[in-house]
Formats: sequence, structure tokens, C-alpha cells
Amino acid sequence: MGVAVATVTVRGQAYGDVEPDRVRLQVGVQAEAATAAEAFALLGPRSAAVDRALGEAGDLVLLRRAGAVRVHQLWSPSGTAAGYAARRSVGVEARAGGPLGALLSALVAVPGTAVDGTEWVVDPGNPAHSRLRSAAVGDGRTRATDYAAAAGLRLGALESITEPGLAGPPGVFAEAVPMAAQMAEDGGGGGGPVLELRPEPVPVSASVDIRYALLAGPAAGG
Repeated sequence: MGVAVATVTVRGQAYGDVEPDRVRLQVGVQAEAATAAEAFALLGPRSAAVDRALGEAGDLVLLRRAGAVRVHQLWSPSGTAAGYAARRSVGVEARAGGPLGALLSALVAVPGTAVDGTEWVVDPGNPAHSRLRSAAVGDGRTRATDYAAAAGLRLGALESITEPGLAGPPGVFAEAVPMAAQMAEDGGGGGGPVLELRPEPVPVSASVDIRYALLAGPAAGG
């Protein structure tokens, strides 16, 4: 095998665009009125309609988190009081491959409701992560082999392999890309414009720090 005369530490990396598993939606419903009590009362039926639309979506909706109702005063451009607004936000997670356009259309059909933000998510268990980790290890070995050859040495045994940034929070593998809902003409010939939300590939990466022993003498055939 030979005796190690040095070590080389490299960072292997791999990148890929992955089809998303889920989409996160931030849905806001708001009601405005002359008084705070009136705005709060008007918000109730609208909020219930949003909940019904989410419930009727069935297993398309994977998760929903309802926030507290907040009431704040409205002001005119001149700085005078212009009534009150009551607002409730709902965080929703849905399957990326489902009928998202129908869900969005049902939500925004509720008066005072808007989709404030969306992001595509690749789940931690997606097989793409395993493929990229393997590719990152291969990239690291290639780099180490190149450095060994450049130094007139041979690549020895693998001594350590770690992921960078392990001191940070776990589970940062689900990457997301913000995206806005788009308006598209209905091809069915009768409904006018409908909301569409088309899944887009999410950039995902893997990195690994690897240390190899280096042995005296060039590699065979080098």
C-alpha cells in the first residue's frame, strides 16, 4: 500500500435542477370597513370561504397553517384615518403535480383574497439528493486524484468525509425558488382568464469535504 507522506483535503460538489415535490403558498384574506368591529365581522365569512376552498381541494393540500387575525387602521394618502382592515394569513403546502390552477382560482374568487407568495420545494427524501451526494463524492475523488498527480504522488486511503456547515440547522436540503402565480387564457373556450401555477425545476446542490492520504510515487500509468 505504501506509507502516507501527506494528505489532501478537497471539497466535492454537484449541482442539478430537480422537479419540485411541493409548493408553498402564502394566502391572505382581508376585509375593510369603517370600524374595526365591522371589518372583523366581514372577515369571518371570507375566511370561512377560504377554508372551504382548501378543504374541497382534498389530498392536493398537504398542510395548512392559519395565522391569527390582525386588525389595523387604514390611512388615506393625505394622512387621515380611512377605516380599518382585518386580515388573516394562511400558509398552505400542496402537491406540485396537482390541479394547482383550480385551487388558486377558487381561492382568489373569495373577495379580498390574494396569493401573496409562492415557492417550489424539493423534499429532503427526494432521490435527487442521494444522486447529487454520490456525484459530489465522485467530484471530490477526481479533484484529489488530480492534486496528487500534480504533486507526483498517489492517492491513498480515504481518511475523512464530512458535510460542510454541520454546525448549522439540520434539514436544509429542501431548496425553494420563489415564483408568482401567472394569468393564462383558458383553452376550454368559455371561462375567460384562469390562474395557472406551473412547476419549475429547483436548483439543488450537494457538497462534501473529503481528506485522502497521499502516497509516495506517481499513480500507475502516470
